[in-house]
Amino acid sequence: VADGARAASSPLPPAIARGQVLTIMLQGQGFSITQQCEALEEGRVGQWIRVRPEGSREEVRARVDSPARVTIPLS
Repeated sequence: VADGARAASSPLPPAIARGQVLTIMLQGQGFSITQQCEALEEGRVGQWIRVRPEGSREEVRARVDSPARVTIPLS
């Protein structure tokens, strides 16, 4: 069985679940800012998902980096 076929037949579970509280990192050249956010959808590492930063009504899209962190790169 080819590696691609094996991966398609047993997909990895999402790293992040909807409703999970995460750390969001805003990262630019020479600085980073972190705060808490809520995942508005599930996602796997490398995917972009919608999140809501703490204290905000607005949604933003961030990249899943780990089961507890998403990032918005500015560079």
